[in-house]
Amino acid sequence: MRKCRWTIGTLFFLLVVAEIAHADLIGDLNVNLHVDVYVKGCGSGCISWVNTDWWGYGGNDPYPVTATGDFTANDPPWQYSYTSANPDNWLGTCNGSTCTYNAAYSEGGTITIQGPYGLVFTGELTTGTYQGLREKLAPWEDDGIQNAQFFFTGKWSNGLSGSGSVTNYFAYQFSYFRGDYESQGENHATLDLVTVPEPASLLLLGGGIGIFWRKKR
Repeated sequence: MRKCRWTIGTLFFLLVVAEIAHADLIGDLNVNLHVDVYVKGCGSGCISWVNTDWWGYGGNDPYPVTATGDFTANDPPWQYSYTSANPDNWLGTCNGSTCTYNAAYSEGGTITIQGPYGLVFTGELTTGTYQGLREKLAPWEDDGIQNAQFFFTGKWSNGLSGSGSVTNYFAYQFSYFRGDYESQGENHATLDLVTVPEPASLLLLGGGIGIFWRKKR
């Protein structure tokens, strides 16, 4: 009887240790990240982390959104990239030198997130919005803003499930006059991700506690 109790106690201890390690991993896969990048002297070629074909061509067509976020300066490093489906509702207009584009997206499109420990998250975009504005203030001066936010759900390469949101913001200003130009651009990206434990692991831990308690009695 004493040997049986010792065996059950050892198994329970190992189970608890495994669950603690599992919980630590899940904690590492829950993040709220933000990165800001400012660039001066990039001319009219400031690199945007968020884009649609409207940005280059204008018009009133249903454009998908592509975007990236780079948090490799973090420890551990993170990265994401996504491409949406075409929007359900959109409106692109130009009034004089100012053009705008607003779009709303429902389920569709994919997102990939590179996380710690070599794990990869693959998911589907569920909803999202995009707003864009470009102004041609003069032949030698223009500026613009892009803003996108999308929600997603999916799974890690180790089978854990998760969901969250990403946002991207890009703005730039460019002017050129008599051989002198001044320009600046800024990119902002955020990543919020919540990873949930598997129901089976919770049942396993609860079952282990129950068995140990019954045997102890």
